[in-house]
Amino acid sequence: MCARVVNPYNLDDDDDATFLGLLSSGLIWITEDEDDEDKGMEYIDDWYKKIHELKGHKERINDIVVTGDYIISASSDQTLRVWSWKTGKLLHTMTHKNPVFGIVIRDESVIASSREEINVWNWKTGKLLYTFGEQTHFTGAMASDGDLLAIASMGDIQIWNWRTGKLQNTLTGRHRNVITTITINENMLLSYSIDKLLLRNWENNEIIRLIDVSSLTNNDMKSISLNGDFAILADEAGIIGIWNWKTGAYLSPNSKDIEQIYKKIFAHPLGIYIYNPNKKWQFYHCDSESWGFEDEHVFTLTEDYTHLIMGYDDEKLDVYKVNLPLDNSQDKKVLKPDINNKNSILDTNYNIDDVIKVAVEFIRKRNGQWVNFSRLSHHLHETFTDLNPKKLGKPNKNYHSLLKLIADHPNAFELRPEPEKQGLYWIRLK
Repeated sequence: MCARVVNPYNLDDDDDATFLGLLSSGLIWITEDEDDEDKGMEYIDDWYKKIHELKGHKERINDIVVTGDYIISASSDQTLRVWSWKTGKLLHTMTHKNPVFGIVIRDESVIASSREEINVWNWKTGKLLYTFGEQTHFTGAMASDGDLLAIASMGDIQIWNWRTGKLQNTLTGRHRNVITTITINENMLLSYSIDKLLLRNWENNEIIRLIDVSSLTNNDMKSISLNGDFAILADEAGIIGIWNWKTGAYLSPNSKDIEQIYKKIFAHPLGIYIYNPNKKWQFYHCDSESWGFEDEHVFTLTEDYTHLIMGYDDEKLDVYKVNLPLDNSQDKKVLKPDINNKNSILDTNYNIDDVIKVAVEFIRKRNGQWVNFSRLSHHLHETFTDLNPKKLGKPNKNYHSLLKLIADHPNAFELRPEPEKQGLYWIRLK
């Protein structure tokens, strides 16, 4: 896959390309390039071990941040809680009037949004410093830069000076869907919803760049991950697109340009993507059975990337010790699929029928019950080495995800989305 900028008036009607988005100099289009195909994704398991289970919240966990040796968690039980992730000890509980949805750390202050207000606390002492934004409905993503605080509510975003509590601007009318990720840098605001990635000047709401995410993949299990200047769009099948969101530059997942993101962490709801010095993408998968979740959860890594904290909708927090190849001692270590797994098919000479057969066997063992599709996806990736749906399609058929491949076999499977949980699918045999 490669990107090119074209003049819209010179685009042929039969140009075999997919519209990606807008740049000031033209349009971005993505085209298939055989020399730049996906070189395979390495799926890593057995990279974590639970060391603590933190109990105290009474309702679901909505957000987690880590600062040094401490975790701060936000919950629908109207509280913030401060924990030591090293010992598992609860240090402070800070109570709001409404469920707490998002948190941002600035030095010793924690800024917390609830349904009708924003509270600023000293997280080290548990003392409330001040409150602002009363009577405004806050339910979405948050980000800060210096004194600026960006906070989303459905498709709108408000910009505040969190130190003075003064509203700087309200941005409306650009997102139709819930905004799940935002970041702010000086006068630039990046926001992501399931259908678009948007960069604009928050002072005047002028669009700088717009990427139509829905044109890249129909897989609802996609998400954006930010690390510094880079944004990565990924789904369960792998990396879809990589951008330097400040410059608009597109990076091919397997080009030399990708060296800019060596060892950077990119989180996805199903796991973690890392591009390693061995020049291969690795996906550290969070299996729903092993991790104890079926659908909604939040997680974050400690600052030294040695531990992961997972928060669930069943009130608890788990702390895991993880093994990620990010320090110098592991630079030369190339992680491989488990060749001792007798169920793994290392021969890459398999076809769609083989994949469907394994899927049927896996679901049949569930005795007619609906199965979380992410569990089936993980099982298939464990069974088939470097499973890539794109390479399994017929001459006139190109599958961009496992979900599309499975959905193309309605006589064997029944699929249904979870109405209240976007991106979650269930599957059973017909």
